[in-house]
Amino acid sequence: MEGYDILIRGSLLLLDKTRFIKNAYIYIKNGVIEDYGEEPVPQDYEYATLVLGGENRVIAPAYGIPYTDALLYHIHPAERGTFEKRIKLIEKTDRETLLQSLYTVLYELSLHGVAVVGVETIEPSIVLEAAKTSKVKIVPIGCKSGRCIAVSRIEPSVEYDEHRIYIDKLEELMIYRNHIAPMFTKRFSYSVCALKPLELFSATQTAYALEGMKWGITKNTPAMITVYNFNDLPLYRAGLVDLFDLIRTCKRVETLIAGQEIIVDGGEHLTIGKRLVKDGG
Repeated sequence: MEGYDILIRGSLLLLDKTRFIKNAYIYIKNGVIEDYGEEPVPQDYEYATLVLGGENRVIAPAYGIPYTDALLYHIHPAERGTFEKRIKLIEKTDRETLLQSLYTVLYELSLHGVAVVGVETIEPSIVLEAAKTSKVKIVPIGCKSGRCIAVSRIEPSVEYDEHRIYIDKLEELMIYRNHIAPMFTKRFSYSVCALKPLELFSATQTAYALEGMKWGITKNTPAMITVYNFNDLPLYRAGLVDLFDLIRTCKRVETLIAGQEIIVDGGEHLTIGKRLVKDGG
């Protein structure tokens, strides 16, 4: 949306794994981080279309999960089995059930600050439909003949070629499959709290790489931002708060932004409603 800008203020702005700014702001224009820094906010930014955050808010980069069996969330984890079995289950499951499972997983991950998700699939249109509805960035994991072939950033305008599934990103996929980042498969829950901090950091870096992005808050890069509300736990030791503390406290995000899209606001998912979410397992 042309001219759409957002100002976010917080008690703490986490730029990456180790760097932070106290009493900070971040300014986003047309889905891109244009500026950030310590208060006071430049006067021009105070007239932004949306002003978010405030006291006791922590602003941080959004997380990513590079590999999930999200299409099969409706099946008990013990029954999803090996990669080959999961592919067969996807093949024989109706489209509506697969979509409902995927929406359920995206809903849970979004509320914990995840904006980039890799999904095992044999049919790209399913994940593209879910990406369009949920506004989450989804990386399809291309599967054919019982094995993963490659991964690529897929846009709705890209024509699908079944003979060359998801081009280009084979190298990153192979790195991932060697367990540098953990798989989110055969789980009852997709909460990031189930991961150790270093595992989540590694997973996030891998997911961002598959999308052609680098994790962290940097000027002139797409805005992938989470805002946490710590009103129930005042940040009197703000300098000691980091991403790992956010993971341990299992805070649900107040706001989640991916580019020009506001996915979560006020702690509620703006695009995935209850009609699209069902119990799994």
